[in-house]
Amino acid sequence: MGHLYIGRNHRGDPDLVRSIFRLLGTDEDALTFALGYLLAHSPSLCANLVRTLGIKLRPPLGNDYSIHLQEVTEPGFGRRDIVIEISGKMRVVLEAKVRGAEPSVQQLTKYAKEKKLWSSFQVRMIAALTQVKLPESKIEDVESELCSNGIEFRDVQWHEIIDLVLGHETQNESEFAKYLLDEFIRYLRSDYRMGYYDAEVLIQDVNRLNKDIFENGWMYVTAVKDKRAPLYFAPYFTRECIDSGLRWLARVLDTEEVVLATKGDAVEGPTEDEEHRRRWGLGLRKLRERAVREGFADEVVRLLYLDRPLSFRSAPLTKKVFNSINPSKKQIPNQIPKGFSLGFDDLLKAGPE
Repeated sequence: MGHLYIGRNHRGDPDLVRSIFRLLGTDEDALTFALGYLLAHSPSLCANLVRTLGIKLRPPLGNDYSIHLQEVTEPGFGRRDIVIEISGKMRVVLEAKVRGAEPSVQQLTKYAKEKKLWSSFQVRMIAALTQVKLPESKIEDVESELCSNGIEFRDVQWHEIIDLVLGHETQNESEFAKYLLDEFIRYLRSDYRMGYYDAEVLIQDVNRLNKDIFENGWMYVTAVKDKRAPLYFAPYFTRECIDSGLRWLARVLDTEEVVLATKGDAVEGPTEDEEHRRRWGLGLRKLRERAVREGFADEVVRLLYLDRPLSFRSAPLTKKVFNSINPSKKQIPNQIPKGFSLGFDDLLKAGPE
């Protein structure tokens, strides 16, 4: 499979397409199209979003809901970014903004003026979807006007939507919906960089073999149910390693769900840098060999594409020392469980070396 670029001259400043949603662009419309498409193919995620807005659903969403993108009905009533509807029961309008922009009071309230349209629904809501919470004065003005029309108002932030996606249980989803969920996360990571994550520093026990994969292959593998978007990965080298403890961490540049038996040598990581691709190619080969020996080559796993490992201590930090001096009293278990994480403050302020 070849690489796909957007732009005339990929030798200058290449814009490599890393997600199908990138084909939509990187503006406000593109992001709302991506979210709307995801919601249309994941009823359970859409239901979780509706519940986050404070709407009770009985029974769960099935095939009776619809998503409208850039809905326009009558002149003068505006264009709605995303509309979620259950015929005769519920209508939710999402007005989305990105990168600090805010919808005006007039923009949010003009949608309510089409009273004939709203009258056929029992539950009525307009929600602002922004990166930063709206000022209280604006919220009060919007609520006051919408209330007179029997419409509720909610102010929701993008990080709440991202939390929903990151925490979404996918075992009952279709394979296509699972694929779209990961593509949406990759799209946000590559093109919007909203600062989302579900762990600051993911920490796991790492034996001698996995230490070699981390140090030389700049990769780590986890179960798909573990953290989906950690900011950093820090291996805790076990006692079989010479320098056991915490000393190194690496930024997580991307994650990908794969079956290692069919992954091959292709590296579709987040950068074209030759050194990264050489390292990741080595890491993939070593991980495939490990997967065959340990019997998980045919299982779906999550690959962590890591940046160059960096040392944050001159001497390893052991669990015993960390647990005795850490000011927040956050303990590192003797056997670190899957998905265990710490905050930067806990890790970096654990005391003198």
